Amino acid sequence: MYYDLKSHVLRFIEYAREHPDKKFLLTKIGCGTAGYDVTQIAPFFRDAVDLPNVLLPLDFWKILI
Repeated sequence: MYYDLKSHVLRFIEYAREHPDKKFLLTKIGCGTAGYDVTQIAPFFRDAVDLPNVLLPLDFWKILI
């Protein structure tokens, strides 16, 4: 499941990169009932930091910067 999530995140980032006209407000995916910690999930979104149309949760930013 963990690596499936990573591959889906990478596909999302590519989609967001290809569609700069759309805005994406992300939640802390995987950090609730899925049982993962923010420190495990946030690094998957490192390539989204530079995308102006992707708004990451504050808890992800605390780990990514």
